[in-house]
Amino acid sequence: MSATHTKPKQWPIKVFTILELCADHPDKEWYARLEDLLLLKFRFKMDPNKIHTLTKCPNRTNHPSAYQYEAAVDLKIIEQLDNGAMFCDDDHIYVPNPDKIIPIKMIPQDTKIRMVKNYSSPYDGISVNSIVPDEAVTVKLPNFVDLCTFAYGENNNIEAMGKIDFKTAFEQIFLNHNEQKYAVYKWRGHTYVENSMPPGTRAAVQAMQDFGVAIRYVADKCLPPSLRGNSIGYVDDNLFRGRSRLECVFLVLHFIGICTKLNIRINPIKTIFGDAILVALGNEINLLPKRKDAKITEKRAMQIMIELIRIYHSQLRPRFEMDSILGKLFGTNHITWPLKALTRPFIEMIPKNTHTSDYDRNE
Repeated sequence: MSATHTKPKQWPIKVFTILELCADHPDKEWYARLEDLLLLKFRFKMDPNKIHTLTKCPNRTNHPSAYQYEAAVDLKIIEQLDNGAMFCDDDHIYVPNPDKIIPIKMIPQDTKIRMVKNYSSPYDGISVNSIVPDEAVTVKLPNFVDLCTFAYGENNNIEAMGKIDFKTAFEQIFLNHNEQKYAVYKWRGHTYVENSMPPGTRAAVQAMQDFGVAIRYVADKCLPPSLRGNSIGYVDDNLFRGRSRLECVFLVLHFIGICTKLNIRINPIKTIFGDAILVALGNEINLLPKRKDAKITEKRAMQIMIELIRIYHSQLRPRFEMDSILGKLFGTNHITWPLKALTRPFIEMIPKNTHTSDYDRNE
């Protein structure tokens, strides 16, 4: 596989819009972390008194699995070069003296092979992850019990759940330039440098959790009060709940629209709009036993959706237009009722917003 020197791509996410919309969040400690992440980009948070020890530990070669699945490594590198997650630096222009060569490992997973960049290697020496102090990573992730409590609702009145994954989530947050010398890979004689947040690092989990909180907070701000607080996140997964299946569908579509306006990529293949059964953290959450009526007629579905749209549009902010929310995933089949047929009758009913906004500027 040939490679040439390529310049790293620029950040596509509208970071200033996200920060401005989250500025009134009550958790100022969280906001400070978000500001640090989006403005200064991701940092490993290694102990500065121990960073020098990385050079004392010999670099390990790539894992044997990388050579077992060479074609998969080639494809993954091409993909990450294309979307800006890494760049080729054979001439050592951006990273003249890399302090650490990170080994590549491939793990077969269902129908695909996942690339792992091992920041915990070597296990018997000094690694990037081993010198990240515990106090630097204070994230509290929800467990399965928390997700079940969320799914069933306070009054046990939830009828459907939805799910959205950020697509290649960690690759959408870029790595601080000064940290790139600790994120260098070697493959087929070429030198590659990480340009995005590596998922295999300790601080990356907290960073992605903070990022997800921000996007869900922005989405909630654009909803009427009665529909807020119906989302929860686990790293790059976003879960939604609805008192009806249509309400859940609406919340998922709304979140897609927010992501679209903020230039955040989502994974349409894994998107679930509204279902009574959802898999979270490898376990199944099933709402069917408590449901009295698992079916909603098309007529009733239309009535609920139109009412939701009317309520939503009456309080919609100018910068988030309905056409961006309803126009993304018309071709999917996760929803019980055909999305095109369901939305077509009233899409024309929604007045177009003629106002411009400072938030639509290029950043």
